[in-house]
Formats: sequence, C-alpha cells, structure tokens
Amino acid sequence: MSVVVGDQIGNTSVIYSKKDHYLVKGLRFEFGLDFFLEALHYGDFHCGLALIDMGQNVHYINRKNRIIIGPDFKFGEDFSEDRAFVSDLERTFLLDTKGKVIKEFDDLLITSPFNN
Repeated sequence: MSVVVGDQIGNTSVIYSKKDHYLVKGLRFEFGLDFFLEALHYGDFHCGLALIDMGQNVHYINRKNRIIIGPDFKFGEDFSEDRAFVSDLERTFLLDTKGKVIKEFDDLLITSPFNN
C-alpha cells in the first residue's frame, strides 16, 4: 500500500493512503509508525489540534494522537487563533486549546471558525 506523506512537524506527519477507492488520513510518528483512525471525519491540524468526528461525538487530538478535548461535544469547528466553537446540540461553547470553556451560549448557534 503506497502512502503519501506530508511535512513533518514535531516528529509527526499527516499521511494519506488509498482504501476502497477513498483517501484515508492518518499520522506517521517517528520511527515510521503509521496510525490510521477509523473516523467519519479526520480534520487538519490547526493550533496543534485536529478535529475527529467519531459519529456520536467529536474529539480533538494532538500530533501524538492523544485526545486533548472530548468526547463531551456532538459538533465542533477547527481551531483558529487558539479558539474553537463546539456544541452539545443544546448549547454552544467557545473553547481554548486546553478544552477550557471561555464562553458559554445558551442556544445552539450556527458557527464558523473563530476570527478576531
């Protein structure tokens, strides 16, 4: 199986492999260890974290494939300027990259990546 390897950042590279006529995203760690996560959506890294949609909940992982935030939320946006909007489908939250709630909104809001 051939693998396309992206730039290495902090001993980790984003990789792609073809599986059943689709590109599957994964991570290559130092020493050539490849890891492919079975997820509905595997986001790109922003602010050191990537959004992973596992179907029922979303998580954020770091480049060491460790879950940093989750699985308390059903929906999430990519991080931007160290902030991201997430939702539990009843309320919306603005998080920092450590998972700390900066602001809570009592409604479900339509959001986009944080900017300014």
